[in-house]
Amino acid sequence: MESIGLRLRTAYYLFRAALDSDLRDLGITATQYGVLSQVAERGGSSVPQLARRTHVTPQRMHQIVAGLEKDELVTRDPHPDLERVLQTHLTEQGRGILRRCQERVQAVEDRMLAGFDKTDRMHSVELIDTVIDNLQA
Repeated sequence: MESIGLRLRTAYYLFRAALDSDLRDLGITATQYGVLSQVAERGGSSVPQLARRTHVTPQRMHQIVAGLEKDELVTRDPHPDLERVLQTHLTEQGRGILRRCQERVQAVEDRMLAGFDKTDRMHSVELIDTVIDNLQA
């Protein structure tokens, strides 16, 4: 029997591939969607903070944010107290594309959980949260 770790890895890569496919015509990747979501949730984040939250290197995050800024989906402004720190914020265009992405992501999640009733879905989230907590301990 395949280990649970390999099953989780397979599920993750299939989920990412589905997201990339469903977001492609919006010009957004799953990684960019994750960054836009984090910026929306925690506006004013720096590149290092975003990198930690999305599990990519700071160098890679700098590239991602620079691309999103070039596409006018985010802006970066100096922190009011720490001038060398740039805070990232969504633009109006960024908020619009994020809303469209969220609809697509919800559709992928619905496909992923097809056949699960509300209780199964809630229990799945609880189990995954426990796995995360156990590995972060």
